[in-house]
Amino acid sequence: MFLKLLDKLGRKKVVLDRGLSHPKFKEAKPWMNRYYVLWRYRPRWFPFNILIHEMLADDHGEGVHTHLCPYITIILRGGSESIFTNIVLAECIKNALLKNNRNVNVVQLIDNTDRDIVNELLKQNNYIDIVIPRGGKNLIKLVDDLSSIPVLKHLDGICHVFIDRDAAIEKAIAVSINSKTHRYGTCNTMETLLVDAEVASMLPSIAAPLVAKGVELRGCEKTCAILSQACNPASDEDWVTEYLAPILSVKVVSAC
Repeated sequence: MFLKLLDKLGRKKVVLDRGLSHPKFKEAKPWMNRYYVLWRYRPRWFPFNILIHEMLADDHGEGVHTHLCPYITIILRGGSESIFTNIVLAECIKNALLKNNRNVNVVQLIDNTDRDIVNELLKQNNYIDIVIPRGGKNLIKLVDDLSSIPVLKHLDGICHVFIDRDAAIEKAIAVSINSKTHRYGTCNTMETLLVDAEVASMLPSIAAPLVAKGVELRGCEKTCAILSQACNPASDEDWVTEYLAPILSVKVVSAC
């Protein structure tokens, strides 16, 4: 089914490669052997390799694989809003592999932002060992529901922004406001703001625009003393909570 999909997408030739160029390939035992499919002639937007396990007679049983093998291919796929950044990062990784005489094809990027490709990819449990999604709760649930491949997932995450005493104050203010108010329900939204005590006097400059945008501030004792009525006291639970809402915990900290 998957190869038929590739044909439909424009696959012209499939080359099987055992990875003999790897310096430790000869050390691999038979049951470690793995094949990867390399599209030598492929559409530019579909440039990734898929691992195929070769289950040999002396393997340890169906579905049991030892990952000491020479090649483990990683397929990267990011969101459409960061596609150009993803392309640059993938090129940086490939350049590093090339400089260290490693096979650059072990890291691949799907640079097509069509979600249907991801949905189909999540069904390829015969070719892909594990999926590691990174994102908000809705994305994690979606991947977990659709995938026929084992999923290594995270739950809540709490993003912190720390403003050091040597930070560019105007930029720190802009970053803090954007980090909280750009979108409230994403995994990269700031939930806790930490401010060096040496520059804590800047807090009103951050608090005013946040409050104007409807953000509730919950702070430590020092923060509440500086912001007065603009901030409510934070509880112990606030420091370990991913709000995904217009709520921000703020703490004044000593220099690291």
